[in-house]
Amino acid sequence: MRIRTITAGICLDLHRVEDQLEETARFLHDARDRFVSEGIEVQTIRASTQRWETFPLECMPIGVPGFVADMEGILRKEGIDFLSIGPATTPAAINMVPSIIEETTSTCCSAIIADRSGIREANIEKSSEVIREISKIASNGSKGFMFASLANVPPDTPFFPASYHEGSVPSFSIGLESGPLVYQSAQRTRSLKEFTKLLGHIYNEKLTVIEGVANSLLEDLRYTGVDLSFAPGLDEGSSIALAVDRLIGAPFGSHGTLSACSAITSSLGMVRAKKCGYSGLMLPVLEDIGLAAGADIGSIDTQKLLLYSSVCGTGLDAVPVPGDTPISRISGAQRDVASLSVKLKKPLSARLLSIPNRNAGERTDIGSPYMIDCSILGLI
Repeated sequence: MRIRTITAGICLDLHRVEDQLEETARFLHDARDRFVSEGIEVQTIRASTQRWETFPLECMPIGVPGFVADMEGILRKEGIDFLSIGPATTPAAINMVPSIIEETTSTCCSAIIADRSGIREANIEKSSEVIREISKIASNGSKGFMFASLANVPPDTPFFPASYHEGSVPSFSIGLESGPLVYQSAQRTRSLKEFTKLLGHIYNEKLTVIEGVANSLLEDLRYTGVDLSFAPGLDEGSSIALAVDRLIGAPFGSHGTLSACSAITSSLGMVRAKKCGYSGLMLPVLEDIGLAAGADIGSIDTQKLLLYSSVCGTGLDAVPVPGDTPISRISGAQRDVASLSVKLKKPLSARLLSIPNRNAGERTDIGSPYMIDCSILGLI
């Protein structure tokens, strides 16, 4: 198991941005060094801010995209991998997201499509339009990786693009790449009951070490917890979908998949770590070799992925869709995510990558070190 990200959350004072970002970078590098000294791999260090639409406009004479690009430049110089500037909450703000993403390379944005007040219909419509707009920035559709629509996702979630910070006190949280634990546990038993017990025991043991290091960092930033979500890696031994294949004796998406997903997330009841964020099961199609294979053979679709969200999946994540998908269908998929989130009172998100000039069944050609190319899923 690896740490996917240590994410620091800060409330920017726009009169001392550079100092704050440099201080945050020092903390993150120190935090990574401490984990590495304990034999724990840390893949990335990241920073997230309060919602960008709350930044005082008078402090940004070069405009929001230029200001954010300057922030990204400071963080890149300081060795920080990614920046997230939080969700837009109105259609007007959501409409600005493509220009921000176009001006930056490692900055994530998001939009709120549901919260405690319910479903935000106008935001669903606008964010669906924005998904199509973002797809035009890069010919392979890869920029869609930097945007997600959020439904009841809390602040200080470490995973991107959903991460954002609230409050004046800086904090940090941890996101894990725990697919290897799921895969290894599935190799040891096909009994779902035994699998859940084994996975929970191993996970709790690993997290005890991680929490020990995290608590030693409390003198610097407030520790908000670990997002317990099971997230896959790109290789076979980190694939959650291939672990499920092993458990049910059939390809991911076959009957029995829902039960296996439930068995995975049931193990979280045995974990005693301080939790934050989604704390569910991440099934990103473009980030799991088994899910990518499922897209290729037709064993998964967006409706099945939504079904698995009912047993603690985290929504529609890194799903490639045809570039000419009508906005009404994109809205329908996002509305389903929002509705499920409101009904179940749980955080979900939708990250749909519209792939220009490609149809359902054709393959993506993104060629990213963070993604696996696979067949495009249609939205019906």
